[in-house]
Amino acid sequence: MGAGRRQHHAAEEAKRQAAQEANRIRQMQEAADARMKALAESMRPKELEQIQAPRAVRSTLDDMRIGVQTAKSRRKSVKNISTGISALRIPLNLGGSGGEDGLNIG
Repeated sequence: MGAGRRQHHAAEEAKRQAAQEANRIRQMQEAADARMKALAESMRPKELEQIQAPRAVRSTLDDMRIGVQTAKSRRKSVKNISTGISALRIPLNLGGSGGEDGLNIG
């Protein structure tokens, strides 16, 4: 019975030592984290709120062309639309006096 008790005490002592070693390592890691946090804080600019991004340069043309420009007259807008549509138009062959017969659809 004495051997079992010695084994139990040895196991308990090993557990205590393992817990102490784990606590020591955890404390070392926490201290290292605190040092890194302090280092990062010391490297941050003191007046971070006052540092601003540079403003975009605006030209005087931007001030003149405010908003969407519309066509001056209805005739001009219809002409612009029809010009765009005619650029997309495909000539249709009705099969008249050409060399081929029939429509070119298909």
